[in-house]
Amino acid sequence: MNKPKHSSAKASPNRREALATIGGCACAAAAAVSVGCTFSEVYGNLSVQTVPFDLADEVFAPLQEVGQMVALDADGWKLLLIRRSEDSVIGLDRMCPHALCDMAPNLTGAWENDTLICICHDSRFGPDGALLQGPAEVGIRAHDVRFDPSTGRGVIVAGGVTSEDGGADAESSDGGSTP
Repeated sequence: MNKPKHSSAKASPNRREALATIGGCACAAAAAVSVGCTFSEVYGNLSVQTVPFDLADEVFAPLQEVGQMVALDADGWKLLLIRRSEDSVIGLDRMCPHALCDMAPNLTGAWENDTLICICHDSRFGPDGALLQGPAEVGIRAHDVRFDPSTGRGVIVAGGVTSEDGGADAESSDGGSTP
C-alpha cells in the first residue's frame, strides 16, 4: 500500500472545495443581511427632494389605474409611487430592509389589498410603511405626497418629515406650491 507523500506546498483547491468556500461566504453574507437594515445603512444621508409628477407623462401613466405602482429614483432616493385610491397616491421607500430587494413593480414588488409585498421573502408593509409581516424586522419610510386627482398632478417630498395630518412639516417643505 502506498502512503501519500506530504508536502509543505498547498495544492490548489478542487472544484468541491472552491464551491464549499463560495457557499460559506454566501451564507455568511445572507446571515449579515437577514438581521435587517436601517434606513441610513441603505441610503446614507440624503437631502430632502421634491419631485413633481404628472399622470399624463408616460413614466407615470400606470398610476392612472388604482393599485398600480411606479418606481422612481430621485437623487439617491429609491421610491415607489402607488395609486391607492381614485384620489390618493402614496410614496414609500422601494428597498426592502430585510435583504435589500428592490420592490419596483417589474422586479420584486407587488401591491395587493392595501399592502406592499416584497416577493423575495414575503415581507409586507402597510400604506404608511409599517411592518405588517417579516422576515423584515423594521418598516420602510413613507414620504409625503400631495396629489390633485382633478389635474392628475402631484409632488412627492422624498425625505420630508410627515406630520400627523399627512402633510409635510414646514421645515421639510421646499416652499413650492402644490400643483
